[in-house]
Amino acid sequence: MPESTLVLLDVGAIQEYIFGSNHLAQNIGASEIVARVTSEWVVTTLHDDLKVATNVTWDETQGVIYVEHSLKDGLDVEMVYEGGGTAMLLCADKDVATRFIRAITLTALRRARGLELVAIQDTFEWTAASLARRHESLRGQLARRKLNRPLSTPLVGLGVTAGCVFTGLPAISMPA
Repeated sequence: MPESTLVLLDVGAIQEYIFGSNHLAQNIGASEIVARVTSEWVVTTLHDDLKVATNVTWDETQGVIYVEHSLKDGLDVEMVYEGGGTAMLLCADKDVATRFIRAITLTALRRARGLELVAIQDTFEWTAASLARRHESLRGQLARRKLNRPLSTPLVGLGVTAGCVFTGLPAISMPA
């Protein structure tokens, strides 16, 4: 049986991220970011950054489009599910999984300041029963990782003279 690597990706502290502002437009935008991080961003990371063969494509009107292919058909990555701030992917090897986690994390850091993205991976011998057991085990590990992660205490506002009018966080640039 071939080895595969299971990757779980989860957005932590969703409520705090979405409702970090008292302005409805900012809340709607944050909600859209949470929805897209585990859908559009995953697909574009796989296609554009890693250039791997996968069973999904992205369409702006339809969202994630699944194609009837799997790792057995020669894919590098098979997206099993996505939604609600969570995604599960099967990768043909550990290297692809590690590269994906690095790339999606970097994308989140660049595009969604303050978003907490948690990822976990596990390599295993492939059988349908082993996948179910690994998935259940990884969900538990992911929950523990989210609860036990070191909390960041940023020094917001240090040396900054203006705050963002929407979030109250320090302004990081001046409007053009």
